[in-house]
Amino acid sequence: MARPIRILGIDPGLRRTGWGLIEVDGNRLIYTACGSVATSDKGSLAERLVTLHDGLEKVIDEFAPDDVAKATQEYQRITSAFPVTQTTTDNLRATVDEFRNIARRTATPRDALVYVSQVMSDFPQIELDSLQWWVERADGRPAANPPGGPSTSSAPAADGVAQMLELSGRVGAMRRSDYRAITAEVQRFANALRVDPAYRVVRTQLPFDVTSEGTLSGDIGTAAETGEAPRFTIVLARNLP
Repeated sequence: MARPIRILGIDPGLRRTGWGLIEVDGNRLIYTACGSVATSDKGSLAERLVTLHDGLEKVIDEFAPDDVAKATQEYQRITSAFPVTQTTTDNLRATVDEFRNIARRTATPRDALVYVSQVMSDFPQIELDSLQWWVERADGRPAANPPGGPSTSSAPAADGVAQMLELSGRVGAMRRSDYRAITAEVQRFANALRVDPAYRVVRTQLPFDVTSEGTLSGDIGTAAETGEAPRFTIVLARNLP
């Protein structure tokens, strides 16, 4: 007695590809399974094609339809209607995998800016004049320096790449002549930026210098004469994975 034949049917679509599996036993059609493979609207065309391919491949591996040749032909018919990609499916999958690996290692300033914003919410008296972001390799050379971005001698960990963030600003809402209070506030701000262990402060330029004896030095009278709040600079670093 001949065993039932399994047939896989596919309803193609870039957003969602449906599939159904039946068994043919003589003149009887027996339902076996059905489902769909969905893709993300936010994904690129290449990522969506690979998702569809991998999803259908899993269905075929799991249910092992007898008419694999016809299923392959159907898949080829479906993908032939997709935009032409001058490569094989394996190359496409390898490209998407590499793209994902690169994306994981690609730095963007978003997380660092969000972190600084959260810290600054507790320091309303801190006023930023400039904020510069760049990426630096272990040898100190910029890996992705923005136009006009600064260079720094404070290199990241010896075995990796780090994103750098330079904050320059001043302390408002304080008497310009209260040098110790202004310096202490900048130090408190720098310490708050160290709370997340993923970030480290690699350089702090205080408005005034504090000697080992605890006295202040520097051009203390300048800020009072000009009426401007004393400036500070803090450089943050965060290693990339």
